Amino acid sequence: MVCESTGDNRITEELAGKLSPTGRRAFEELCRLECDVSFLGFMFAFLATDEWRRDKPGKPSGGGRTIPLHALDRWQTATGGLNLDDLRAIARRAVQLAKDITKLKDTPAVRELISAHTIRRGDLLYPTPLEDSTWRLQGLIRLPEIIKELCSRKSPDRTEIRVLIAQHIHDKTGDWHDRLRADILLDVLPHSAAHPISAKSESQWRKRHCIVGAAGPS
Repeated sequence: MVCESTGDNRITEELAGKLSPTGRRAFEELCRLECDVSFLGFMFAFLATDEWRRDKPGKPSGGGRTIPLHALDRWQTATGGLNLDDLRAIARRAVQLAKDITKLKDTPAVRELISAHTIRRGDLLYPTPLEDSTWRLQGLIRLPEIIKELCSRKSPDRTEIRVLIAQHIHDKTGDWHDRLRADILLDVLPHSAAHPISAKSESQWRKRHCIVGAAGPS
């Protein structure tokens, strides 16, 4: 089967081991329709693989580190293990730090250090046109809600890959081929028996993500 030119046999084997006879036939049909074999093989394999082990040169297998391939799809990997309470605690400390910075800026000692160029431009204690010191810490202060919104999206990393796959198939064939994509995605994507992946669900998924356009029946 396929994707021997991806340059990574481990990922290729991962895909080959996951495809059912139905998924394999769907993949071969897309290839017959002149989709790029290497591109589709790599992308579907990427969807099927949760993590990747990067081995150190000259070290036996297991001597490297494991890299999550879809880090944003799970809160734990997206935040490095921090939960929402942890992020809120960091935000509170950032607010307090901003208040401390504002107070320190007005002290004779800090003004003297700035005059002597000991405290230089870019330092948090260096004067800025804005009196409010929180503006430089807005990332930390807003981080809990920003990350909460980001992680509330359903599988953003895998969604990006699925969009690229759908667009590639449409570009190459003039059709979205929802049924063929669904037959492969059933083998490579996590899903529940209560919400199986089907041609209908793929069509609905495309519409939710505004991936629409002229195409024949899938």
